[in-house]
Amino acid sequence: MQAKSASVPFLNQPKKLDGSMVGDVGFDPLGISTLGDIKFLREAEIKHGRVAMLAAAGAIAQDIFKFPVRPSDLAAHEACVERLAGAPACRQSPSLTPTSLAFSIVC
Repeated sequence: MQAKSASVPFLNQPKKLDGSMVGDVGFDPLGISTLGDIKFLREAEIKHGRVAMLAAAGAIAQDIFKFPVRPSDLAAHEACVERLAGAPACRQSPSLTPTSLAFSIVC
């Protein structure tokens, strides 16, 4: 009879998760440890975690730091909005403003 997992007592302990690695308590309800070398899978998980932390830091940094905008950038934006205001979709729908049209294109 196979031993039960310490983390999920009603499941059997995975064969490759024998407690030899730090933090290993036998948690693998999807059986991912059977897909390949456990050391490769562990390294891949660490790399993905680091990328996720960098992505979270980048998302937060966008709210904290604002870059200066050149006047030429604002003029280009206004020219695009004015050009979109003359689009057939704007003429057909009176509730569609240039700003809402530009927002719907971006989003």
